[in-house]
Amino acid sequence: MLSPMQLKDFVVQLLHVEANPKFAPQKRDHLEDKLELSFGMMERKDPRLYRINLDVSINGKDEDFAKRAYRIHVVVYAIYEFDLKMPKEDIDKLLGPNGLAMAYSIARGVVANATGTSLHGKYILPTVNFVELLKEKASQRGKKEKGAKTLRKTESRKKG
Repeated sequence: MLSPMQLKDFVVQLLHVEANPKFAPQKRDHLEDKLELSFGMMERKDPRLYRINLDVSINGKDEDFAKRAYRIHVVVYAIYEFDLKMPKEDIDKLLGPNGLAMAYSIARGVVANATGTSLHGKYILPTVNFVELLKEKASQRGKKEKGAKTLRKTESRKKG
């Protein structure tokens, strides 16, 4: 049975892989790679189509790269199509965690292929829990909105 959400297309907008020639695996202190992740979701002109922009960076800062095998930056755009009968709130529930996981899987494959013949061998992006990430983002957004409401109330009291 087909899902009401279909991946229609994707584009790798940016791919940067840099192998650290000074990295010595035998001296590795079992440091975890530094993952930075950002994303955006947007509706297209066609109400069935949505796009996710996913930006993944590994060891982007010089001090992190100096101690690790790779510096990686990949940006993926993924287009999803939904059944027109699907309510908007159901689309939002599916698009966030599932769309991000699918886009991340694309990035993971691209990075593994690009590093497969690189100096330190194949690199597989670490697994990300997008459900928890989205909850965290929603919580942060809620705190910012609550803070903004409190600020507006304080400002309106000062005026009155």
